[in-house]
Amino acid sequence: MKYCLPLALLFSLVTASAHAESLMSFHLDQLVRLEADEMRGSYSDEHFEAIGAATLRQEDLTLHADSIWFDKRTNEAGAKGKVTLLEKSGTLIGDDLLLNFTSGQARLTHAKAHLAEEGFNLSGEIIERLDENHYRVTSGNFTACTATPPAWKFGASSVDVEVGGYARAKHMVFYLRDIPVFYIPYFLYPVKTERESGLLIPRIGLSDKRGFETYLSYYQVLGRNMDATLFLDTYSSAGLGKGVEYRYILGEENVGETFLYHVSRIDDKKDVYAGRWQHRGILPGKINLRADLEYVSDRSYLKDFTVDAKDYNRELVESYLYLSRAWDKTDLSLQGEYLSNLSTSTDAYPLSQLPAVHLALLPQRVAATPLYLRLDLQGNHLQQGQNTVGETLLLRPAARLALAPLTGVSLDLEAGYRSMLSKTSDASGNIGFFDFSSRLGTRLQRVFTNEKDGYALRHDIEPEITFLHIADGGQKTFSELIPENSFLPTDRVTFSLINRLVTRTMDAEGSSIRRERLWLRLSSGYAFSTDTTAPETLLPLRSEVSLSVAEWLNLRSDTSYGLEAGEHRWNSVVSGIQLKDRRRDELSIDYYYQDNDGANYLSGKLFTPITDRISLANEVRYSVESREFLEHRAALEYRGQCWSVIFTYRDRLDDQEYLVNFALAGLMEQSLR
Repeated sequence: MKYCLPLALLFSLVTASAHAESLMSFHLDQLVRLEADEMRGSYSDEHFEAIGAATLRQEDLTLHADSIWFDKRTNEAGAKGKVTLLEKSGTLIGDDLLLNFTSGQARLTHAKAHLAEEGFNLSGEIIERLDENHYRVTSGNFTACTATPPAWKFGASSVDVEVGGYARAKHMVFYLRDIPVFYIPYFLYPVKTERESGLLIPRIGLSDKRGFETYLSYYQVLGRNMDATLFLDTYSSAGLGKGVEYRYILGEENVGETFLYHVSRIDDKKDVYAGRWQHRGILPGKINLRADLEYVSDRSYLKDFTVDAKDYNRELVESYLYLSRAWDKTDLSLQGEYLSNLSTSTDAYPLSQLPAVHLALLPQRVAATPLYLRLDLQGNHLQQGQNTVGETLLLRPAARLALAPLTGVSLDLEAGYRSMLSKTSDASGNIGFFDFSSRLGTRLQRVFTNEKDGYALRHDIEPEITFLHIADGGQKTFSELIPENSFLPTDRVTFSLINRLVTRTMDAEGSSIRRERLWLRLSSGYAFSTDTTAPETLLPLRSEVSLSVAEWLNLRSDTSYGLEAGEHRWNSVVSGIQLKDRRRDELSIDYYYQDNDGANYLSGKLFTPITDRISLANEVRYSVESREFLEHRAALEYRGQCWSVIFTYRDRLDDQEYLVNFALAGLMEQSLR
């Protein structure tokens, strides 16, 4: 039974012993309170012992043990038996404790420590707290795994841990459970909740093309708003890869990243390299900047050292830089676009605009009439590869009428005149031609409701007819200087029909949820021709569909079917289906066909959690034309409570690769997807 006396009475006691007291208080820099089943000691010699379920408290510090002694002269305390020290920084548990209140130093035997804010655990024969943020572990372990026992740990004869800094040790052994796996000569581990510089866990692999692979990365914090990752990769059959990725956020409106990578090839092969800069934001003066600049030395870099299929199969490198500034009804923009074809044929280089300057006086309404006036002025410097093709200057004033002849019906009419100047190394000239366009459209809508459960279905139908006329002013002689066919002579009428289905439901809290279930657009048209060598033709029938049957099923499609006489064929097909379930299974199948570049393949992706710990991901690309697999990637992940490992197999037409990625909780997170 514990005995408690009022504090006023305690301060009045000056007897030589205090066997009957259960609570004592002492004033140091902060109030210290002792509580136990039995108290021994006196205020005269300033040494006290608390025996039986003892507790010592000081501000944010609480110490529990079978017995505790306190010496006011040295400001020290000791504890034995089931010792637990609770502080803001964490918890220490052990058999025998020595604590100095002045220095904050502590020594605990057969101890365990949990650093709460950082999420790390220590254990060892001796744990010493050298100061508030510095610990030393003798014959012990270090881990970020909270499981008991931990699924992984680092063990060493001595580990120095600085909270907010690093854990350092020499001759460290890594354990899975209690099984030693590998040896580390020197160990440096960030003990921080914020981003911290340090080495990332290496990846290893084996490739038919590159040989044995090791991927080493170092992460460097450069400030609150920027960081970088350095790469050093070795390929036993291909060379040495070096790279850097730099990321930054400038203010609230500018964000970007830069990537540079170089491979020193072996066996007298030419070095390959690539670089990319991406940025979006607002510059001083309210100038909008969008940039995506990329350079690739040659096609072998993409084929040999990239992972994604979209890069592996790419031959065209696109770079653009866009600057714009708007003033009320005026918009000025500068755009640079450079297209580089990595194929061996120089004739395959597309036209690039370096640069294109566009000044637009946006539609200005004339008084209270439905008449709007606008003006566009655009200058282009055109280049093909490294060779200049020429320059063009385009001036187009236009007038638009926005009419509503009937309720719910809109009619837009626009007429303009395009004046074009051109200059090449051989000649210069100018042309002028009229253009006219019209658009007639409406929207029909009906809503079906079920008041009982708050369900509603809205069906929108939007038919539209457009007509475009571009007069013949001799544009064909300028065809090499006109990258867009929209400038060429034409008379074209287009029909389109849009269907939308939107549902409205109520959630458990009574909030309204709207979701577009179906978006379908059908379009086609007819092109008239005044040229006897070019027959009139039907425009391709295009179908664009997005269908969300349920949360677990989505379909999408964008197809174009040629309707020309005698040449009925598919121009392009991009279609896919995606299925998901609550168990996180995911399946997607896509079909790609492009008549102009010969693409014709199926792509499939599967992700499934086989068990709570094991997941499988599988991706394939299959050529419909050659009836062979273009690429196959399979990845198996085992995720423990505090660690995970991913085994990846990738098979391409000219390469097979095996990769192993290992991750520890709190050190390097990763995902199979």
